[in-house]
Amino acid sequence: MKVIFFLCVISFNFLFSQELTKDEYLIYGEHLAGQQLNSGEFSLGIPDEYKNYMNIEHKTLDEKIRKISSVKSLDLSKLESIVTQLTKEKLSTFIYKDKSIAIFKEYCSPIYFKNKREAYFFSVGTVQFKDRDWVSADKGFYRAFKKDNGYWDVEVYIPMY
Repeated sequence: MKVIFFLCVISFNFLFSQELTKDEYLIYGEHLAGQQLNSGEFSLGIPDEYKNYMNIEHKTLDEKIRKISSVKSLDLSKLESIVTQLTKEKLSTFIYKDKSIAIFKEYCSPIYFKNKREAYFFSVGTVQFKDRDWVSADKGFYRAFKKDNGYWDVEVYIPMY
């Protein structure tokens, strides 16, 4: 009986917890590299206190992203290797952020794939200076396009203030 229960639990977890796809890792990696962040500063899913930032004028995309389940598993080492690779490629264009004085956190919604070459997601970035109690948050709605080389370009689709 215990064996059957154990097998049911394992099969349930296998069926309902999926890992991010290669394209999702590449999109999140491109976004983090563009923000000069690493995978330790990334979180999959928008916390409840920031969900009201996800309202945009383009309601159909907004609704489709909200319907996507955010229970996918994330391998931070895989994401970090992608971010490191993309950061090295972009190194000459970076502006240095002093991470010793602030705590950065980037929350991203699940990615909605409109088709195989176009995707959309929300992002909320927070900054908390180590000598202050308050947190500043910025948000964005992003569009990603797949390039011919298999990588993705991520751009701000709708600036959100």
